Amino acid sequence: FIFFAFIRSNRWEIPGVQKMHMLVAFIVKMFAAIILFYIYTYHYTDQSKSDIYKYFLDGQKLVSIANHSFIDYLRILVGFDPVDSMSSTILNSLNYWNKINDYGLLNDNQLIIRVDSLMVFLTGNSILFTSLILSAINFTGMIFFMRSVSIQSLFQSKILFWLLFFSPTILIWTSGALKEMLMVTFLLFSL
Repeated sequence: FIFFAFIRSNRWEIPGVQKMHMLVAFIVKMFAAIILFYIYTYHYTDQSKSDIYKYFLDGQKLVSIANHSFIDYLRILVGFDPVDSMSSTILNSLNYWNKINDYGLLNDNQLIIRVDSLMVFLTGNSILFTSLILSAINFTGMIFFMRSVSIQSLFQSKILFWLLFFSPTILIWTSGALKEMLMVTFLLFSL
């Protein structure tokens, strides 16, 4: 379905970049998400230390608050403390909710755990589908960024496209349920 919507829509076009190249970039992005999932699932088997799993597991625990008190779950999602003591107990049991070294900055652990908890609802608890959906959202952010930059850039759109969409570091670290993917996606959408 996504492929057909992608091919038929003009919203996803970048001036100077062929639609077929965009489609290839999307397929490569989804393939990178699948590869990253398999690496973190079958190579790094300790899920308590694996980046995509440790936050996803905390997201699953956060969803258990919704089963107990949906109002508290919504409060936590928007940044407020829970009211119910059982919800507070569950929140305090999350392994990565609070950082050891906070430095007074935005806690990106809490952000990815919140997003993962929403994805648990949306994907039926599938980390693979979570990675694919978040990768598609990141891909959309990359397109919007490219569209805005290509209008104002002195460089050719094709060069920027190939650098942004196929740079190995960007491709891998923005293709899974990772904090880096969220930060880059928010940055792309904000520009």
